[in-house]
Amino acid sequence: MKRVAAKSLPFDNTAVQHVGLCDFCLADVNRMRHARRRRRAIAAGGLVAALLIVFGFLAGRRESTPPPTPEAQVATLDLRPFAALRDDSAKPSSATPALPRENLRLSVVLPLGSETGQYEIRLMNDQLQVIQDTTGQAVFQDQETRLSVQLNLSALKAGSYRLWIRRQNRSWRDFPLDIK
Repeated sequence: MKRVAAKSLPFDNTAVQHVGLCDFCLADVNRMRHARRRRRAIAAGGLVAALLIVFGFLAGRRESTPPPTPEAQVATLDLRPFAALRDDSAKPSSATPALPRENLRLSVVLPLGSETGQYEIRLMNDQLQVIQDTTGQAVFQDQETRLSVQLNLSALKAGSYRLWIRRQNRSWRDFPLDIK
């Protein structure tokens, strides 16, 4: 019966001829064929589902190439005019420092009296939302404390921002900054 249901016997075989004439055997063969089709459909569906999962996983893993980052330009930001002064008659400069809208390898000249060590920098918009957050090492060089960081400003809009800087685990200092 299984060979008849699998259609592996020639049409003129006596078993095939008997099934064609016997209603009971024909019903059994039809049940076997239906069960076989169902198993094949389930197996095919499972195979398709497995292939979709594998292709979905591979597509998700495929590293999308990020847009190329512009080459870093060297820039200096001098914050010495914002040094805390003891004398009330000497007021800090009101000129707001500016940086270009580029990918920058930035050297920040910290205000007088700043210590060397690890610093955190936060660039914030006018709603005080953090736009970029980075860290850098400040070193004493040429009678100045310089902090080196990488900032990519190329995607920002031109305008006024705030630069927050602190030595690790110390209080934040806030500086105005224009991005042109």
